[in-house]
Amino acid sequence: IEEISDKLFKHWFIDYNFPCKNGESYQLNGGEMKETEYGFIPSDWNTITMGAILTASTEKVGAREGVPEYSTTNQGVLPRAAKFNKSLTQNSNKNKLIRKGDIIFGMSREIFNFGVMVDKIGSVSPAYHVYHIDTDLMNPEFLEIYMRICSDYFLSLIKPGAREGQVLDKEELSRKIILCPPKDLQDKYVLIRKHMASLIM
Repeated sequence: IEEISDKLFKHWFIDYNFPCKNGESYQLNGGEMKETEYGFIPSDWNTITMGAILTASTEKVGAREGVPEYSTTNQGVLPRAAKFNKSLTQNSNKNKLIRKGDIIFGMSREIFNFGVMVDKIGSVSPAYHVYHIDTDLMNPEFLEIYMRICSDYFLSLIKPGAREGQVLDKEELSRKIILCPPKDLQDKYVLIRKHMASLIM
């Protein structure tokens, strides 16, 4: 199912053969394209910088009680209790607060650890980078899928030769140009992907 979902992503958002209003594939049927810094894209699509949709968050857990701890892995944001034995810090009040839809970047030097928070609320290590996503322009789940499928394009977000704890190049993140398809098409793709996944549950 995941392989089929990934192929659908490539068909719609890399080959630009998403369905037109008449049900035909856009580029295969002569859909108009325009040249951008990202390359040729459909004429009514846009490109934006990641800095235009991401807002850094340093909000701490503070006095809140019972906020679960999470960590990023190469599979996304997971509850820490499921994989780790010890707490992130002795004082969990200093952890960064994360909310549903936030994107979190972890610290591994060997793999690009990141993910979008899918649960309501949680916390991560103070060393992690947390960003709110502008959901008027970008579906958070779509952004995560996009970054995973086009992972080579996003490798520039890792600082070359960075020590652990300093892996994310925040300046590159701010200026990185990404594709911004119409929001309704992003939402449609995420919905299809979820529906396909639910078929095997």
